[in-house]
Formats: sequence, structure tokens, C-alpha cells
Amino acid sequence: MLTRVDESSSRRSDLRLIVKKISASGMKHNRKHLVKATIGHEIKTSRETERTKDPSWLDLDFVFVLSDSSHLTVEVFDHPVVSMGPSFVGGITVDRNALQRETVITRQLDSLGRSGVDFAGSVIVHVTVNALGDVTGFEPVLDNVDEDLRQLCTPGWVKPIPDPVSNVVSSIATAYQSTADIWQPALKSVESFLEGLKATVRVVDALAEIHPYAKAAWTLLSFVYKTVINQIALDAKVNRLADVIREIYEAAKDADPLKEYGTIGKTLQCMLMQTTECAYFIREYAETKGFASRTVKNQVYPIDAKIELFKTTFDGLKSDLQNKATIQSSIAVFRMLDTVTDIEEALVLHDLPYASASYQIELGCLPGSRQEILEEIIDWVNSASEDSTQSRVFLITGIAGSGKSAIAHTIARHFSDQKRLGSSLFFKRDITERPETLFGTIARDLADSDPEFRSKLLGVVRGSRSLIQTTSVLRQFRSFILEPTKDLRMVGPVVIVIDALDECKDYKGILDILATQLDTLPQNLRIVVTARAEYAICSKFEKSLYTRHQHMEEIPPRSTSEDILSFVDSQLLNDTDVVESLERQWPKGQWRTELVSKADQLFQWAATACRFIQQDGIGTDPARRFEIITSGGSVLNHLYLEVLLHSFPWLDEEFLDLFQSIMGTVVVIRTPLTIRSLDALLHPGTINYSSARNILRPLGSLFSGASSDTLPVQVLHTSFRDFIADPSASDKFVIDTVLSNAVLARSCLDTMILGLCQNICDFKDQFTTFMEISSEDLSRIISEHLPEALQYACRFWTSHLSTVTTNTTCYIVQIEAFLCSHLLSWIEVMNILHKFDETVRSLYEVAAWLLTSVPQNPKLHSMTMDAIRFIQTFFTPLSSGPLQLYTSALPFLPFKSSIHHTYGHLVDKTAPFVLHGRESTWSPLLLSLEFHRADITALAFSNDGTHLVSGDEKGNIQIWSLEIGGIICSSIQIGDESPVTTLTFSLDGNHLVSGHGDGTVGMWDIRT
Repeated sequence: MLTRVDESSSRRSDLRLIVKKISASGMKHNRKHLVKATIGHEIKTSRETERTKDPSWLDLDFVFVLSDSSHLTVEVFDHPVVSMGPSFVGGITVDRNALQRETVITRQLDSLGRSGVDFAGSVIVHVTVNALGDVTGFEPVLDNVDEDLRQLCTPGWVKPIPDPVSNVVSSIATAYQSTADIWQPALKSVESFLEGLKATVRVVDALAEIHPYAKAAWTLLSFVYKTVINQIALDAKVNRLADVIREIYEAAKDADPLKEYGTIGKTLQCMLMQTTECAYFIREYAETKGFASRTVKNQVYPIDAKIELFKTTFDGLKSDLQNKATIQSSIAVFRMLDTVTDIEEALVLHDLPYASASYQIELGCLPGSRQEILEEIIDWVNSASEDSTQSRVFLITGIAGSGKSAIAHTIARHFSDQKRLGSSLFFKRDITERPETLFGTIARDLADSDPEFRSKLLGVVRGSRSLIQTTSVLRQFRSFILEPTKDLRMVGPVVIVIDALDECKDYKGILDILATQLDTLPQNLRIVVTARAEYAICSKFEKSLYTRHQHMEEIPPRSTSEDILSFVDSQLLNDTDVVESLERQWPKGQWRTELVSKADQLFQWAATACRFIQQDGIGTDPARRFEIITSGGSVLNHLYLEVLLHSFPWLDEEFLDLFQSIMGTVVVIRTPLTIRSLDALLHPGTINYSSARNILRPLGSLFSGASSDTLPVQVLHTSFRDFIADPSASDKFVIDTVLSNAVLARSCLDTMILGLCQNICDFKDQFTTFMEISSEDLSRIISEHLPEALQYACRFWTSHLSTVTTNTTCYIVQIEAFLCSHLLSWIEVMNILHKFDETVRSLYEVAAWLLTSVPQNPKLHSMTMDAIRFIQTFFTPLSSGPLQLYTSALPFLPFKSSIHHTYGHLVDKTAPFVLHGRESTWSPLLLSLEFHRADITALAFSNDGTHLVSGDEKGNIQIWSLEIGGIICSSIQIGDESPVTTLTFSLDGNHLVSGHGDGTVGMWDIRT
């Protein structure tokens, strides 16, 4: 039995000290130096520097526990050439009070009482002092373990049995006691290991990542021991797991996670996750009442095989611990994970709507932060299903910037590591297709990991195209989720994470389902939802009996403040210039406390503030920028406004026009551009114009890429988009997104009119084909001749133009100039960019806009339709080379077509000349396709009518684009020349399946 020391008082006074870096100056000799830091019996030693009189040791990160009586001693040594070892140069001693007051400690070196030391110079020590890691999450459980074990292992724990039946059930009681005797040593080994782990978690931040897994493993295992093993005599084969668990935790006790975390950290994490998985398994196994039902279950999930898999995995982890290796880097999970091997199944599943918007590790919480709410969610997920029938959804609401998304990313990662993540989807306001894909995404993710669910899902959707293509979220939920989960046997929890529900364009249908329909799902399915605290969302969930609601503002302020302090330290303490500037005016770390106070529980405020303080090149030092952001209120919108007002103290009308032009462009642009490209796009033809640079460079705290000429500029947080478009929040800085789209449409047209020309990439041979140009050469040619701004204008001008609904006649002159002078050059560029398939769609957008917005000018509409016909008719020669349109298409145009009248003079002199037989007008035949030389044996159209595929008796397959009128894949073939017997497209038109006479089935991605 471990002897437990009461740590409650020491935990209140003990602190964690991190020595970040040390520098010294004025050493007497130009030698190699090293430094030692000591607290009590703990000694940390640096590496030697190069020869210098001003040595420094960066990124030390020496970690100590600082008690009431502790003091830090720093000793500097040099290494004389003739000496066999280092020689003491001088040192300093700093008491606990000074360490708490000062984050940058400067002292003159002293002899520290040693005789014969010729000391000189000074030393600067950068330290961080904060509270020890919070381990209260699993302490209450551990505090009761000994008593639990004593009660469970006492002969009296079996309830008294009436005498008349005592003989009948005595054997059962004996079995119960035997089970407890088997499992009690295993549980004690786990307890002993966790006690040792608890102490190290308090000291080392890296180990904080293990903490949630340790808490989950202990909670589940102790729960199973007290409630399951206490109630039922488990089979001998299940009891075998007790010995396996005991052995690995006995081995783990011998490891030193503080010293060996780098080599065994992953193994410890896998060990704890595997223990959790075992607890799921035992709980589910024991909950099956009766021999008959257990026998049926074993036929579906062979118990012996599963137990053997657990044992093999634990044995591998134990070997890793003993050898300090990480060979067994995964865990065995009772969900039967496998892959889809049937092509038909893969094709059907692919047709389900899907959004690739999963979690990102880097967007999660800092290790050790947000522990209380993370453990609350993990405990809720791991709780026995019968205890949580009232809560299937864990709803987290709060204002923008309060850290909801970081929690969602962390939970998704945690259960992904545990192989318990069913699906995760993170909504973004500027991506509108995701609302319709939520339940399709969840269904496809579940099907990827659970074959039983996949089988049931296929049974529902196979052969029903209308179902797969439906946009009704209620129908999707009932068909993709509810129906396949009926009678689905799930062992352990499966977690689904939905972040930023409020950023879904139309969340009403999803909200209704999440709030009212989840009682129909298996109890093991747990859904974590985050959203801003909008009335429609909160009121809907409050009426639900199946929702557990956590308001971010209800998290204890002290806990949030400590987490924000950790975040501030992680962002600023490594920046020496910033720390020294702030310490001069707010010594002893006062600035840290002030930042946390002003953040007012908002992580986004702290993140923006840290970036603003660190930002260079805006005319003030870090201390002045600190004063600016802490002088007013702490609301996020106020911070945004303060950053803008400080960056732009002048607010005359000319500046505001420029600001709104640049800022509006960044907000509505279709794909991010660099600062240089933004300037070029908004001011075409202007040399060295730097308006975008002048506006964005001071705003590095709000935008990524703002301080670089080569990185694209992007808004860092969606709350800034809301702020800048809200006149009540952003005041004079407000932007009008409709106007910004109109400005971009005009800028794109101007950029193309000024930048496009015939043979823009200066190809020497008019007949050059793309087959003769390597991909590397083409990339170089594009980089040299097609500026990013021109590329953007060519691709997205119609997208911006189609949003313009007012003052449309102002665009007539530009559009006419483009169609009459630069249309062919635009086609040439789109071809070089390998975006030729976008040309027809873009021109259809222009034609529709002209018809509705400028009906008084039918000439422009007619010419646009003529251009569409030109591309469709001559697709094959046009797409074969960058300049083929001048040699292989223009000479053959009908001589009455508007394209011929406008561009006929550009026909290359070396091109063929048609003497007679040339058409005067376009043929009524829209499209003529040249098929295979062999007999065609199969044909199929895509569901949207944009593609046609053909197969012949020799096994050749060709794919055509009916939209642009050309072949996009001339010949694909599988194996021998077996005839193609059947062809079919996926519902989204991206994949093709072919069947062949020899029984071969092929699957193709037509996009590649």
C-alpha cells in the first residue's frame, strides 16, 4: 500500500519555476562557458558555449519545484585550455520572493563565499513562476481508492444471503470473491503508477498531455471494479486481463517519466488509452445479462480473439517500456476498424455529401489548460450509457473568442487518439456548402470505421439516387444516421464533434434535429456541439431533455485566468525584446497580470493583444503598444477598434476610402493573395504602388501574412469579419461587402485589359503543344509571365461581376473592351493555367448577367454566346497547346461569326487558308464527338449531363466534357484488351466505374 502524504498545504504554496534562458557578460577570459542552476538538491547543467566573453544559453527550460524556503543558485564556469575540468567564475543567489517579483533578473556575479575566485561581470536570468499543474482532476478519485479497495476485498462485501437458499448460491458468492481477488492487485498497481505520475504532471508541462488519459483510465477502471466486478462473476478468460494489466503497470512504476518522457511518453499514453478501452470492453461484456444473450454476442464479436488482441497489445507496450522504444504505437479497439475493399461499396459511399473540415492539432488547447471542462466532457463521454439517457449532446456556448473552438479541437484529437472519434466537422461562415453535408459527413466517417454501420448504411442508400442527392437535412438524418444505427450494437462511446454551429449558414434544420431527435439514437453516441450563445440555439437546447449545457462564462474565472496566463507566457516570454521593454515600465511581471485582467476571460483578446505587442514596424515599442490595448475596455470589438485607431490615427476621407477598398478586398476575395498581388490587382498599371502594404503591415495582429510579401493575407479570426462589417461596432472603419465585390469586379476587368496580350508567355513556336512542355518548365513560365494578380483576375472576374446588381451600365465599356480586344488572350491564359474547363462556365455567368443586368445591349450577350460556341466547337485543338487557337481554330471559324469579325486579323500567317467550303454561320449541330476506332460497347452520361464516357471492344475508355465540347481523357485501359461491358458515374460526377468482359472492375477519378 502506498503511503499518501497530504499535499493540500504544500500545493497551495509550492510553485513551478522555469529558467528559460541565461546570459552573462564581462567575463575575464575568452573561453568556453557553462552554467549550473540549483534549487535544493536539484541541479541542472547547460551545454558549453563557443569561446566568448559574453556567453548565453537560450532555450534552457530548466524546471524546478519552488517551495517556501527555496532559493535559486546560478553558477557560471569556464573551461581553461590547460584545465581538466570547468573552473568556477562566479554566481548569484536569488530568493523565492525575488523570483516571484521579477521575470528578468540582473545581478553582478559574486564569489558565493568561495575563496580565491577572481570574479567579474554580470548575469541575466529569465524565469517564469506559476502554479504547479492542476492534478485535482483525478485526485478525489485516488483519495478514495484505498477505502474502496478495503471495502471491496472484505469478506463482508457480499450481502448476507437468507439461510434457506444459502447452499444454492454459495458457489456464486465464492466466484464473486474470486473475481475481486483477481482484479484487486491489478487495480492497486494502476493506483500506484498514477500516484507517481501525479507528482511529475505537476512539474512537467509535457506530461500534462498524458493527464486526461490517466484520469479517464482510472475513472473507468475503478468504476468497472466497483460496479461491474462487484455484481457479476466474470469468466476466467476475461479475468486473464487482470494479470496483464497488473504486469504492465508494475513495469511502468519502474519508469521515470520526468527523465524519460521523450522516449516513453507515447508508450505511457497508449498504455492508458488501452486501459480505457479494456474498461469499455469489460463493462459492455458484463452488462449482457444471461447466458443465451452472451452466447449470441460472442458469435458476433469473438471474446477469446478480442482478449488475445488486448493481451498482445499490452505485451507490446510493456516491451516498449522496458526497452524505452515506441514500436507498439497504436491500441486495440473493440470497434471493428477496417477498410472498404468493395469498389461498388466505395462508390456508393463516395456519393454521400462530404465536407473535409476535420480537427487540427495546432488549434487545440495548450497542454494543461482548460483541464476542468475537458475532463468534464471526457467523463461525460465515458459515463455508463444508462446513466446519461438525459444527455446525448454536450453543448458549449460562449461569446466569440472565449475558446470554444480550441476545446472542440482538443476533444476531437483526444478521442481520435483513442480511436473513439466518429466524426468531426468545423463550420466556417465563409464556406456555405457545409450545412447540407453535415449528416453525410458523419455517416461516411462512421462507415469508414464501423463495418456493421457501413453495411446498414449501404442497405439504406444503395439504389436510391434521390436519397443520396437530397438536401433535406431531416431526411439525411433519418436515412444516413437514424436508420443505420437501429439495433446497432456499439461497444464503448463514439464521439461526434460539431464546432461553430452558429456559423452554419442555415442551421435551423440541424438545430431542430440535435435538440429533438437524438433520443432515437444509440446511447453510446455522444455529440459535442459548440456555438455562440445565440438565443435561437440556447432556447432550443434548453427545451431538450437530452442536452447538457456548459456556458463558457460559468467556468470559474480563476481557472480561465490561469489558462490565459499560461497562453500569454507561451507567446511573450521567449521574446527578449518584448519582455525587457515591458519589464522597464511594469517590473516583476506586473504586465502579465494586467494582460490577463484585460482579457476578461477571452482567449481571442489575449491572442490578438500578444500579436499586437510583438508586432514590429508600426512606430511604437512594445511598452507603448501594451499601454494602448490596456487603456480601454476589454471587449473584443473594443480591442479591434483600438488596434485600428492606433495603427491609423488619421481618419480623413481619402484614407478611409483607401482603407475600405483594401479591407473589403481582403474580406471578400475568393482565394487569398499576397500584399504585393493585392496592390497589383487594385491598382493595375501602377508601378510600386503600396497602398495594401501601408494598410495591412500595421495589422499583423489581425491578419496572417500581413508582414510578408510572399505569404497570402488571411483574417485570423471570424469575429473580425463580423466586426468590420458591422457599422455599430467598427464605426468609420466599416466595409460594405456588396460594394467590395463591385470594386473587385472592376479591378479584375482593368487588370485583364491592361495585362493580357497575344502570346503573353512568349512561346517561340506557335505550334508548341503542352505535351512538349514539362510541368517544371510550365510552372517556371507561369511564374515569369503571369503575375498572381492577373491569374486571379482571369479566374474570378465573373464571380465578382455576377454579384453586381446596381450601376450595372458602368461596366459596359470594360466588358466590351474585354470581349472585343482580350477574349482570345484570356482563353490563352486559362489554357496555360490548366483552367480551360472553367472558361465556358465563366462565360455562361457573364451571359446570364448581361441578359438580366444590361438587357439594352444584346450585342455583348450575342458575342459572349459566340465565344462559348467557339470554345465548344474547337475544344480539342484549343486545349492541345497554348497558341493553337491562332493556328488551328481561328482559320476555320464561320466567316459571319462575331469572333471572326473581331479577331480574324490575328490568324497566324503560317496557318492554313481555307479556299472554299467554309461555313458562313454556326452549324445547328452543337457538338460532334469522334469516338474510338473499335466498336463502342458501352456509353454513360454523368448525372448532371456534363460528361459522357464511352468504352469499346478493345477495352479502351474515353471521357468527354459536354460542357466544353472536348475529350478530357483520350484512352484509359485495364490489363488485357477485354471489352468494356458497362460504365457508370458516381452521383457527383467525379468518379467512374467500368466493368469488363473478363470480370475486371475498374474505378477512376476523372479529375486526375
